[in-house]
Amino acid sequence: MGAALAGLVTSQPGDNPNRLVMMNIPVVLTEDQVKELVQPFGTLKSFTLVKDETTGASMGSALFEYEDGSVTDTAVEGLNGLDIGGIPLSVQRQPSSGAVSSAAPILEKQTSAVLKMENMVSVDELRDDEEYADLAEDVEEECKRFGNVASMEIPRPKDGEEIPGLGCIYVRFEKEEDAVSALKALSGRKFGGNIVKVTYFPVDKFEKHEFS
Repeated sequence: MGAALAGLVTSQPGDNPNRLVMMNIPVVLTEDQVKELVQPFGTLKSFTLVKDETTGASMGSALFEYEDGSVTDTAVEGLNGLDIGGIPLSVQRQPSSGAVSSAAPILEKQTSAVLKMENMVSVDELRDDEEYADLAEDVEEECKRFGNVASMEIPRPKDGEEIPGLGCIYVRFEKEEDAVSALKALSGRKFGGNIVKVTYFPVDKFEKHEFS
């Protein structure tokens, strides 16, 4: 990945401080889905998703630049460290040397039979019994496509109380490998107009209801 990205960067003449390098992109995300992550910060002047020359598959890196260079810092602040599929994105300005530094390789994350889903529901929706029931049914049906769901927790708001994990959905699969398959398929998908964030969550914390 590093060599391919370095080659792509150096093929573009001259240093450009407004050109950004994004790494650690889940390879299951399409080019359009990655663009959806970066476009809220401004209109793109250029965008390239690095792909394998032989297979055409994503290599988990991208180069992009905004038409308005003044939004570059805001984009870096908003995107760098953003958790997608259990892995934080790495976003930085193109190194002035014209070669990509050994920016964090994809970190291996410990898998789990429990998934934590974010950006799928608002607090107001959780207050409504009917919407809550519909949401639980929809999520369970979707997750069952990947394997048996052992249990699910969707924290609900209580007046005057701070509820850990509020706004998140926790799904425990009977088999860890099914959770892995679900994370790969669901992370980055859109639900209700939002891009879903899916990460692994410790089984022991799930069992103790220690949500976060």
